Amino acid sequence: MLPVDETFTKPYFIGLIDKLTERIVQDRPKSGTNGMFIHMDNARPHLIPDKLHQVGLKRIPHPAYSPDLSPSDFFIFGYMKHQLQGHSFGTREELFDAVQRILYEIPKETLIAAYTSWIKRLSICISTHGEYI
Repeated sequence: MLPVDETFTKPYFIGLIDKLTERIVQDRPKSGTNGMFIHMDNARPHLIPDKLHQVGLKRIPHPAYSPDLSPSDFFIFGYMKHQLQGHSFGTREELFDAVQRILYEIPKETLIAAYTSWIKRLSICISTHGEYI
């Protein structure tokens, strides 16, 4: 959760990448980030190739102006909105806890379907030479 009065900047994102890398190494002590890829759009804070190289993450390229190719746009935001519908929260922390619980509880099959859909969308983008879908 982005802290109050904090802006999502390159330094903030680099800190997130450090936390992610620490968790990956903790969960995969033998292989760490070896063979791992990360996908993100082309927003300025996400353009940190030196840091990704440093921690051993390979970035999957994201075509310019293609929000329909981002799993967060076509899957996770709608899924989250549906799961949170009808609930209200007294604090930011309660909302954050609910979001975190929902993310951890997404069934494996649902995630596989989302990534399968993503691959199909990428294939269409390639076949249309990057035209908007």
